[in-house]
Amino acid sequence: MTVQTPQSFYTTNQYFDDVSINAIESFDGIPDYLGETINSHPTVLNTSGRLICIDGWNLIEEAKREQRETIRCLIDVAENCPDEEIAIRKVATRIIPLNGKCSYLETVRNVKTLYKMLMETRENLVRFDHGGRRRGNEFINNNEENIRLVLATRLGKSPNTISKYFNHGEHLSEEVISVLETFTSDPHVKPNKQFFEAAQGNKNKMLVELKSEGASENEIDEKLSGYVLQMMAEYRRKGKIDNYANAQNEVSVDDQNLEPSTENVQTDTVNARFLPANFSYYQGNQLCPEDASVDVNEFKKELSTVAENLLDISRNKNFQTDVIVSSITVCIAALSDCLQKCRTIDLSNQKQEGGTTTWVN
Repeated sequence: MTVQTPQSFYTTNQYFDDVSINAIESFDGIPDYLGETINSHPTVLNTSGRLICIDGWNLIEEAKREQRETIRCLIDVAENCPDEEIAIRKVATRIIPLNGKCSYLETVRNVKTLYKMLMETRENLVRFDHGGRRRGNEFINNNEENIRLVLATRLGKSPNTISKYFNHGEHLSEEVISVLETFTSDPHVKPNKQFFEAAQGNKNKMLVELKSEGASENEIDEKLSGYVLQMMAEYRRKGKIDNYANAQNEVSVDDQNLEPSTENVQTDTVNARFLPANFSYYQGNQLCPEDASVDVNEFKKELSTVAENLLDISRNKNFQTDVIVSSITVCIAALSDCLQKCRTIDLSNQKQEGGTTTWVN
């Protein structure tokens, strides 16, 4: 007996059309949203001959008050949808973007790009400010603040969130963003919101120090880009980022009698102040043998990710030496992480003294 797979409620078509207002049903399985839709047209589900509004009911009510007979709608077609499916679709309209989601790093990169474009545009910024309600009357004689308002309206975020995106992407070169993008598919540690928030404090301190040294904008971009890559290596290795300024104030007894090195004093002033002096990677297996285990398939996937990242670095003609070095540092940290997770190595097919299992320490 063949068991048939249940048919999913796929959207089979999507189009705009003028619809009779009286033919459109409301759906109260999920309450209508308090905030009005930013779209110009209601979203209607056409299922089994029914036309059900899943977003923008306020537009239909407005059309009724104006005694219009029809209203233009965005119509999704899906057959035989039960109330549960209609409810899921109504909730998803305000949670999942129409074309899918992007990574946090991509959001940071894109807001950074939009900010630059709007700073350089010759168009009146009010022309870009549209959506659920006009906000042109909120504009002030400050271009940067006005851009924040435009992006907040158009991207559905608060001005403070837009500022956070911009701060996280500020002074990051395109090359470094490309390197960070290679880690967005890592299932364990990636350049996500938590990473950027953890790195921002150190980044701000470094920025103040670089400006006090009279560094140019290009020098600041280059230095901070390199620092962010090094912090990414630390984040992948430890799952956190230390406060570099505080770490430098902790001097051990053993270090107090050492003669200070004068090598690269002028070029590495900020490095010495913020970056840990002893930058080590693999610390050895800290677990007892009884608790150790290894998932070989997972281990191979992580190695494959590192290998692909190294290939991307070698093939990118735009990467300069400093970016390459920082990128390799990140990959070394990833390999160290692999070693820490691979707590045992089965060498049963090799001749090793003392048994078939080698402990990595």
